[in-house]
Amino acid sequence: MFPVRMTAALTVLALASLVPVTTAAPIERSAGGSLNQSSSPAINTKALLHDPRLLTYRSPFGAVPAGTIVTLKLRTAHAGASSVTLYYEQLTSRARGHHALSIESRSRSFDLWRTRFVPKDVAVYVYDFLVTKGSTKRWYADGPAGENTAGTASKGAPAQQFHLTSYVSTFKTPSWAPDAVYYQIFPDSFYNGDPSNDRSVMAPLGSEPKPTFYAGQSDPPQGTSGFYGGDLQGIDDKLGYLKDLGVNTLYLNPIFLALSSHKYDTSDYYTIDPHFGTMQILLKLLADAHASGMRVILDGVFNHTGADSVYFNKYNRYPNLGAYQSQKSPYFSWYTFASWPDNPVTFPNAGDLPQLNESPAVKDFIFRSPDSVAQHWLNTGTDGWRLDAATFKSHTWWQDFRAAVKAKFPEDVMVCECDLAPIDAVPYLMGNEFDGAMNYRFRDIVLQFFARGADTQTGVPATATSFFNQLLQMVQKYPLPALYASMNLVDSHDTSRILTSLLGNKAQLKQVATFQATWLGAPTIYYGDEAGMANAASPDSSYVSRQFFDWQHPDTGLQSYYRTVLHIRAANPALRDGTITPLVLNNTQRVVSFLRHDSKQSVAVVFNDDAGAHTVKLKIPGLPAGTVLTDALSGTHYPLTSGTVTVKLNGTSVAILAQAPATPRGVRSSSGFRK
Repeated sequence: MFPVRMTAALTVLALASLVPVTTAAPIERSAGGSLNQSSSPAINTKALLHDPRLLTYRSPFGAVPAGTIVTLKLRTAHAGASSVTLYYEQLTSRARGHHALSIESRSRSFDLWRTRFVPKDVAVYVYDFLVTKGSTKRWYADGPAGENTAGTASKGAPAQQFHLTSYVSTFKTPSWAPDAVYYQIFPDSFYNGDPSNDRSVMAPLGSEPKPTFYAGQSDPPQGTSGFYGGDLQGIDDKLGYLKDLGVNTLYLNPIFLALSSHKYDTSDYYTIDPHFGTMQILLKLLADAHASGMRVILDGVFNHTGADSVYFNKYNRYPNLGAYQSQKSPYFSWYTFASWPDNPVTFPNAGDLPQLNESPAVKDFIFRSPDSVAQHWLNTGTDGWRLDAATFKSHTWWQDFRAAVKAKFPEDVMVCECDLAPIDAVPYLMGNEFDGAMNYRFRDIVLQFFARGADTQTGVPATATSFFNQLLQMVQKYPLPALYASMNLVDSHDTSRILTSLLGNKAQLKQVATFQATWLGAPTIYYGDEAGMANAASPDSSYVSRQFFDWQHPDTGLQSYYRTVLHIRAANPALRDGTITPLVLNNTQRVVSFLRHDSKQSVAVVFNDDAGAHTVKLKIPGLPAGTVLTDALSGTHYPLTSGTVTVKLNGTSVAILAQAPATPRGVRSSSGFRK
């Protein structure tokens, strides 16, 4: 099933003025696929059309398994071209080629040219068309916005090209991925379940700052040496809260021994930081989570270690020889030095984070050996890895990582941090590396619309049409399995909190939460967002979103709303695996609506992001006469009349119109936990 259904009859507003293609009987082709030409040498560029979102022009839709036959078509004016040629390039190898198109059909106004293209490699391809009429030539390629929509003509080489992703034909992700609802937890900042371990932190050495303890406080200034006291016991204590909220997958920021509160400066990959608890507490957390139908994935920081670690041992904390201390250290070959010992290659702008290289010994230690770090923690019962700073490792590293880990743990997920900058994660999601990504690209698109561009890469607001086109471009480029397995986040420990990005507007936050719950991919909630947490005051902008969860003063109304939309997602299968069809995109009224549809039901979702109330008329395809849609949020019934339903929306509000009552059915399970 393709993730998007778009036909000539259901076009995005930007295409509404175009004349639909009329398919006539096939015609006899002369040599080269040409027709008798009109006397005019000019090419009617307004008649040219190729839109990769429409099955009329590209089929199948979106990314395809390598070896798939892809049909590409271009429309010209009737007798408006003597030849049309497809030019393509494989972006990895830079191999280029071209195909001549032949005329498939014609009408009084248009000719439709056609070719078949087979992307054989696992790679991203780009393509455009050269249209010739006599001595006149025009290129036709993607529009200037690069959104993989209807293209534009140019006299010279085009600035943008259409994209086609070709991925591993056997690409499979965990069976539970389409049903995942993630909740990201910064362990030190979530809940203090065991006050006895609050001060069980590593003693600083050398110039390292002394720790500061903020137990019980909500948002004091925070830095690497500030600790709140949150721990694994606290997460276990709150499993009931998370289950009730609608969460079924926990993503924990690093929990292994490290000097800092954030733990991205790993000291020992095999030891739980005592500030967070013990191995026994982790095992209890895993057992309790699994008994509740929840999964737990860990943060794998495998690009670098801490300087104060077993492996580097800059401060002579550990009895063994570290790479800093001796070139005879068993760990010396794990690091690369510009000059030893004080100039190792490090994570950018972080001299205390020496980077691990990709030597065979490091690969064995991190993921290849049966007792490697990655396999060890999966063997204990965790359900996958979020893999930090993935772009700092080569594609070969991650391909080897996947091969080694997935051979034993095919139902455990691999999610990368690979699109924070740049935001295009496609090269990592081709089926031979990661299952999905922390979807910062999703965040950027959402904030362009709902936050009017705040906290985005460009800072530019998006219209309803641009918003949907950008989302659809991502759906086109990403392999479908990877889309389902990606974490659709709107904030994280590395960004401002979503409520701050929205300038405190909780009505818009409800819209954002609803969009996360109704779009394709896994909704991902950063701890405390559902309780109304905004950025904390801090002298360091890196820590404004990492403050302690204020359990004493949550916004219970907002929590209730998050609970409602997440349970609506669980109760309506079309919201998890359905196709996407645009319904109404109104730039003036800032209305966005789309249909999710699968074999079980159709669900229309309508957003009014304008301050004023609007009435929206939706024409919904494929539903029988007499169908009644029910707004899962308000309970209001909407009978379908001649395939149309009219919805009145207050300012900054949303409706979820579901076919048949939204009957709770729980979250679909995989074959069961092996733990």
